[in-house]
Amino acid sequence: MTPASHHPQTAGPRRKQTDDIKLPRARTLKTAFNFARAIGAPLNRWVTIHWAGAPSHIDPFDRLALFLDRYKAWAYRRAFAPAWTYVRERQLSRVEHAHLAVHVPPDDGEAFDLAARGWVERDAIEPMTPETIMIKPIRIGTDYRVAMYMLKGGNAAVRKTYDLVGRPTQGRIDGKRTGVSHNIGATAQLDAGWHTGATGNLTRH
Repeated sequence: MTPASHHPQTAGPRRKQTDDIKLPRARTLKTAFNFARAIGAPLNRWVTIHWAGAPSHIDPFDRLALFLDRYKAWAYRRAFAPAWTYVRERQLSRVEHAHLAVHVPPDDGEAFDLAARGWVERDAIEPMTPETIMIKPIRIGTDYRVAMYMLKGGNAAVRKTYDLVGRPTQGRIDGKRTGVSHNIGATAQLDAGWHTGATGNLTRH
C-alpha cells in the first residue's frame, strides 16, 4: 500500500495538467544524465518521495520546489554545484509521488540522506512514515536504465524513440511533470557544444 494513502493531498493553485511526458522533455531528461557525468556532476543519488507519507497543507508541486531549494542551499554550503532531474507521477490513485536523480559528492552521501529526510519532514503536519522518502545510490553504468525508468510515463513518441513497452500510465499531474536543473538542461548542453540526435542520444559537435 502506498504510504499514508488515506490522507488526501492539499490542492494547490490550478495549473496546466499533463497526462504524459512529451518527446522534447524526454530527450532533455535523458541527455541530462550524460551531460551531468561529462561535466563532472553525475546524477548519483536516487530519491523517491511519497508525499502522502508526510501530510502537509502545501501541495506536492510546491513541496517539490521547496525540497529542491533546500537541496540547492545545502549544496552551495558544501561548495558544489547542484544538479538534478525529476519526474512526478500519480499512477492510478490520487496520491502523488516524485522520483529524483541528483548529484551529491561521494563523501557527502550520508549527510545528504539525513538532510533530505529533514527537508520533507519540515513541512509535515503529522509524523512522517519511514517509507515516505527512499534514497539509494545510482551506480556507475546504470544512467540509461534510471533515465528509462523516469520516462516510463512517456507518450507514444517517447515509447517509440526509447523502445519502452509494457509501462502503465503514470496519471494526470497538475503543473510540470518533469524538470532538469539549468546547468545540465538543453540550453547548457547546446552552449557546451553538445547535440541531441533524432534517437535521443547526446553527441559532441
